[in-house]
Amino acid sequence: MPYTVAIQPDQLTQKNGEKQSFSSRWAARAADSGVNVRTVDVYAPDFFRQLAGCDGFMWRFGYSPNPRLFAKRLLPAIEHGLGIPVFPSFETVTLSDRAIAWGEDLAHVTPELIELNVARMIEAYIPTAAGRAA
Repeated sequence: MPYTVAIQPDQLTQKNGEKQSFSSRWAARAADSGVNVRTVDVYAPDFFRQLAGCDGFMWRFGYSPNPRLFAKRLLPAIEHGLGIPVFPSFETVTLSDRAIAWGEDLAHVTPELIELNVARMIEAYIPTAAGRAA
């Protein structure tokens, strides 16, 4: 049975007008690795029911206070309360070496850290890496 990862969609518009979505790249990479993707809505009343049967959860939350503060409470609840691995984890955000993890503005995570953590998650959870039949 293949793994299923829940992903909260994101769609950011940069200052230059360029659209950016981490979730769409995660979903494509997961699908390429044989992992099922379930799009979820963290703001929906039935959010925890949406996670039923999922093996992981990914959410690139925004830097504005509301989503950031909500994620600060929600991610540990999912990880520790439900036992579902999350990305980014609290440990990833708080314990990473600043020189590697953060851009010059100390507000944005570097692409290298994102790639490192996505690669770790894929290595840990793709069916062939875990010895689980697809």
